[in-house]
Amino acid sequence: MMWSSHHFAVLFFGGADAREALAYADRMAGNSEVSLTVTRFLSHNGEGDDEMEKKLDDRLVTWFWVKNEGNERVIYREVVVRNGDEMMAAIRAMNHSEYYDMWIVGRKQGINPVMEADLLEEVLWTAIPHLHSRPKMPLPNPK
Repeated sequence: MMWSSHHFAVLFFGGADAREALAYADRMAGNSEVSLTVTRFLSHNGEGDDEMEKKLDDRLVTWFWVKNEGNERVIYREVVVRNGDEMMAAIRAMNHSEYYDMWIVGRKQGINPVMEADLLEEVLWTAIPHLHSRPKMPLPNPK
């Protein structure tokens, strides 16, 4: 990967909010000062997948990858998980192997139950310790 001033990580868990986060990150990838690592989490054997959400996710991820496959500042990887413990281990491994200036994550809309939304918040706060130093901002309920 080429040197960049800012290194961002996108954790893609699926659903409308994750797609919005990826679209946002894609705009940032156009900046030569930004490098981006996108990690898509998939459930083992598609367990718990909503087929329509998965198709929408696949479509956007494919578009993103085709657009950025020649961009040396963008890394895309997929991680298959069976449960929250495996998800936490994968995020911890990312956090230990690289330093990221910013983590980009969609909220809860459309997340596979295997990657339970409430567990996801706990995973992020536990697996990425320096997030504790920032105040947790209350977000408006989309309902």
